[in-house]
Amino acid sequence: TQLPKADSVVLDPPYAMSDWGNVDIYLDPRWRFGAPPPQSADFAWLQIAALQLKPAGRAAVVLPAGSLSGGGRELQIRRALLKAGVIEGVVLLPPRLRANTSIPLAVWLLRSPDAEERSDEILLVDASELGKPGRSRFSLEEETIDRLGQLARTWRLNQEIHAGDGEIAIAVSAHSITDA
Repeated sequence: TQLPKADSVVLDPPYAMSDWGNVDIYLDPRWRFGAPPPQSADFAWLQIAALQLKPAGRAAVVLPAGSLSGGGRELQIRRALLKAGVIEGVVLLPPRLRANTSIPLAVWLLRSPDAEERSDEILLVDASELGKPGRSRFSLEEETIDRLGQLARTWRLNQEIHAGDGEIAIAVSAHSITDA
């Protein structure tokens, strides 16, 4: 059954789920950008979030930072998402931000594959040093969360980065990433 399309999707799925489906799931036609590998469901979550969006919808998906650089099928899916204009930005978060893992995380900011507006530019934000150290993990203060939210909103609306955010954010062309 087809779920209704959404204006927004926020996912914080289980990371690196291995053996997450049977053979049939890997052949499912809904994998518009490529079949995710059996050893990790991370790129299934990205596609599920993007494909659930209305044309003007947006999604945020939290995944391990390693999802930004894997090879094989993950690289092919990442490239397909970039070429389709689905990836709007990525925010790298501080390590040890979550109590149950010490791995660094990233928030993937996605737009619908059916979005009318497209941009070749992608927002990359390195917020990895913005965490406030605690006893055993980092946290993000409310003002930092507000700053990152405003940065993403400004980018989404105007495709610009304010001067004060230039130290943590940069815009790059999807073309330069996919050809690298």
